[in-house]
Amino acid sequence: MAKLDSNFPPKFPTIQKCESKGRENHTIVADMDGTLLVGRSSFPYFALVAFEVGGIFRLLFLVLSSPLAGLLYYFISESAGIRVLIFATFAGMKVSEIESVARAVLPKFYSTDLHPETWRAFSSCGKRCVLTANPRIMVEPFLKEYLGVDLVIGTEICTYKGRATGFVNKPGILVGENKAVALKKAFGSTSAPDIGLGDRKTDFPFMNLCKESYIVRPEPGVKPLSQDKLPKPIVFHDGRLVQKPSPLMALMIILWIPIGFLLSCLRIAAGSLLPMPLVYYAFWALGVRVKVKGNPPPPAQKSTGQTGVLFICSHRTLLDPIFLSTALGRPIPAVTYSLSRLSEIISPIKTVRLSRDRVTDANMIKKLLEEGDLVICPEGTTCREPFLLRFSALFTELTDELVPVAMSNKMSMFHGTTARGWKGMDPFYFFMNPSPAYEVTFLNKLPYDLTCRAGKSSHDVANYIQRTIAATLSKSSILKLKTGFSSTSIDPTRVTQISWYPRAFIYQNFLTDEECDHLISLAKGRLEKSTVADNVSGESIESEVRTSSGMFLVKAQDEVVANVEARIAAWTFLPQENGESIQILHYKHGQKYEPHYDYFMDKFNQEIGGHRVATVLMYLSDVKKGGETVFPWSEATESQPKGTDDWSDCAKYGYAVKPRKGDALLFFSLHPNATTDPLSLHGSCPVIEGEKWSATKWIHVRSIDDTPSSTDQCIDQNPDCSEWAAAGECDKNPSYMVGYEGFVGYCRKSCNVCS
Repeated sequence: MAKLDSNFPPKFPTIQKCESKGRENHTIVADMDGTLLVGRSSFPYFALVAFEVGGIFRLLFLVLSSPLAGLLYYFISESAGIRVLIFATFAGMKVSEIESVARAVLPKFYSTDLHPETWRAFSSCGKRCVLTANPRIMVEPFLKEYLGVDLVIGTEICTYKGRATGFVNKPGILVGENKAVALKKAFGSTSAPDIGLGDRKTDFPFMNLCKESYIVRPEPGVKPLSQDKLPKPIVFHDGRLVQKPSPLMALMIILWIPIGFLLSCLRIAAGSLLPMPLVYYAFWALGVRVKVKGNPPPPAQKSTGQTGVLFICSHRTLLDPIFLSTALGRPIPAVTYSLSRLSEIISPIKTVRLSRDRVTDANMIKKLLEEGDLVICPEGTTCREPFLLRFSALFTELTDELVPVAMSNKMSMFHGTTARGWKGMDPFYFFMNPSPAYEVTFLNKLPYDLTCRAGKSSHDVANYIQRTIAATLSKSSILKLKTGFSSTSIDPTRVTQISWYPRAFIYQNFLTDEECDHLISLAKGRLEKSTVADNVSGESIESEVRTSSGMFLVKAQDEVVANVEARIAAWTFLPQENGESIQILHYKHGQKYEPHYDYFMDKFNQEIGGHRVATVLMYLSDVKKGGETVFPWSEATESQPKGTDDWSDCAKYGYAVKPRKGDALLFFSLHPNATTDPLSLHGSCPVIEGEKWSATKWIHVRSIDDTPSSTDQCIDQNPDCSEWAAAGECDKNPSYMVGYEGFVGYCRKSCNVCS
């Protein structure tokens, strides 16, 4: 719903005249529909919530209510029209389900509708606020997580016992004067925002409160911001609908679903009941397009003792193995991690569940290969995004008869995957599309010299197959991230899992040589003897356990540091605010760090952001010999041969990682259930030849930036501050005790750095 306001007062210039340079210290407030977004109607987003939470009947209720909402919106008031949409969409819904859709579904659609001129001005300001009539619960996750908005002021829905009532709390819908009142309440009467952006007359009251304001005129030809310019990529999204539902599209979906469901049942019956050689032709007759490329190998001959071929597929939907079988004209059994009971019943091929026990699964797959061909999707879960997930390496150790298969599909109305809903309906939704399509591309069998039997590691083989499939699909397999400084990229094909117990990964060439040299240059001349945290008090103390020297950088202290920190957040999927400042370490000949844990033993450090959940260790230099990072209790220890003189004696007592300039090691100190992982014990072996430079980023469970932001606050945040200060900690550990630019220390009063 949107009013097209053609008569804007001349005192408000257009958004094109808003200067974006030098705005780092400015505060900007923008409306959402028609201003921050190109689209001026919020109906599609209400429709998405209605369908994803309430299904077809809730969507029907919303569509039937929309004429009334339109009449009220255009001829009575914006507020009345939006109230109807909110009631029709939210009444009776669980608040948790609304929040889930707002986090997992809506961001993908919002991100494709950003106004380029508005974003140019909005992104240039240091503090960003969105003032919208939309329910805050619906828009806040996207605005804060993906656009870096500091404050979201929206309509507050009324709830009762965890469910939305369909009504709104006072002051009601934020339009007109209500927006101005909400803005005054948020900013006070003395600190007006620097810039206000709106697109209609009902935005003028709040725009008049800003120091300067600009109008975003409706322009039919404006193109939304391209996806590569987003500040943060939408890596994963959920939801059934492929397209954003306009009122007409929503009506078409409602009318199609009964027909589509019957057609889906017919297509599934054809695939399940007909002989596999006929399924290909039956699908074509029923509007399902199957395109086959490449030359698949012939079936294994049991009489000659030949084992079966293991087909390695990219994983788009649960139907991948079935369409592979359709392309081959014969049923190929599939192994999978998760499958609903309904999917198992209707499947025309044999499906075998994996137990997630490595030995058990390996024995089962070997037995199945003795019986014939087999298909596996090593990503482990379906992914609808334009890149591949990490491949499990287990399959490469079981056979050398490996045939990569690139799977791709096209859907026009419904996605055939879901994370929120019942996965048993995935095949039905895929076949409910008017004319779904699958493309199956058989690649060449993996050459013998690239297999594990030829001496290649299982992870190298898995990564090679992943890159081959990605290249065939014309996918870069790269996640791109845009920061406030410059673009960075994450390439999953350069990541190798080295251990699962503990969870540890190596990223080759994570840093460039120039970045490594720059980080070292920042530390030279500022190094101090490294300390460890006392297990009882949390105090930093010197110890022979750790003999290196080091120093802490300031967060985002320059462009290089900021880019590295953003890259770490993109790789780990952990928020930047949860990370400590990067520590640069220098190890000379014989210097080491005995095996230790990165999670805390003392209660005090646990209160500051919680345990360290993960560590990213970046190697800034090569080491001629020694200096390895060793995991004494890793389950992968025995799989790593160390018969040469390249390894130090220390490295032979666990799984070891050699320092290689530019590489990064990521390991987790906590289990996925947030309990501490004793197998994460690790150490730095003594340097034997050369020297070792490294950079460490510790990442906590919670934000560690939630400390007082004003240096005027003269307080101690720990009862032991006075004792630590008397012991010289203010000089030994100034980053923690006193703080630095952008971070207030915990013992400022005892260190006498404030009045």
